[in-house]
Amino acid sequence: AYAHWLGHDLPTELEWEYAAKGFQQQSDIGPTHQGHTTANYWQGEFPYQNTQQDGFNEVAPVGCFKANPFGLYDMIGNVWEWTQTPYTGVRDHHMGDPATYRHDPNSILQYTIKGGSYLCASNYCARYRAAARHPQELDLATSHVGFRTVKRN
Repeated sequence: AYAHWLGHDLPTELEWEYAAKGFQQQSDIGPTHQGHTTANYWQGEFPYQNTQQDGFNEVAPVGCFKANPFGLYDMIGNVWEWTQTPYTGVRDHHMGDPATYRHDPNSILQYTIKGGSYLCASNYCARYRAAARHPQELDLATSHVGFRTVKRN
């Protein structure tokens, strides 16, 4: 509702992943680069010990980590991000054609969220990658899921 009020939209899964990669071809843009933390994610043994090597126990303020080549911050880690793409199971063959996954919005039970969050850890979900995807019920309200909007022409 907020995105529509702004005159914007949620990105599709394909748009979100392209934006997260930022010109890079690899699908596993992750939370570390050359041994340095580049995103807010759980370090340590989830859920017992967070060593907070990134300096944060929960959501980090936007811009605490370097932007990607498109100038976008926090595409990986911090909070999961909603897409408008219905979740239909494992990586689908229809990813390249948005028309094939347009469904009746009243019949969709789960949507795809992307990017992982500060609660993702290597021993638990390890979904802090551009290519990772996760199903989520539309009515979820929690501190580790957020959104960003896109402006369409």
